Amino acid sequence: MPLAGHKPCAAVQVFFDAGVGRDLDGEMRRVAAALADDPKARRVYTQTQAEAWVQFKELFRDDPNLVAQAKPTDMPAVITVIPVPRTDLSAYAAELKQRFPSAADANRFDVDSFAKTLPGDQRGPACPPAGER
Repeated sequence: MPLAGHKPCAAVQVFFDAGVGRDLDGEMRRVAAALADDPKARRVYTQTQAEAWVQFKELFRDDPNLVAQAKPTDMPAVITVIPVPRTDLSAYAAELKQRFPSAADANRFDVDSFAKTLPGDQRGPACPPAGER
């Protein structure tokens, strides 16, 4: 399912970076299909290179020099996996990286861990157990 409009706050992200002659979107879709049967994966969202490019341009719209230096093929294809509750995100990220060596990386994405580094008045709402806001 495309990531557009979804706001994960506790997930594992699997990245497929550019390489000469590689079909990143195709690799990403093959891995996403394999994750559909993973008992640890509650939801699987995908983002193609083109979708990542649109997001990049929106995110950095106030920095036209940065946008001008980038190009759509610089963007990764990404899978965002919202795991079942009580899944160790770091261990799951390591597991996915090992299972899918075509991925450039797999990282824990946890807004609550980041928020703990901020002052109390800047933390925002806690991530619900569902992993999405």
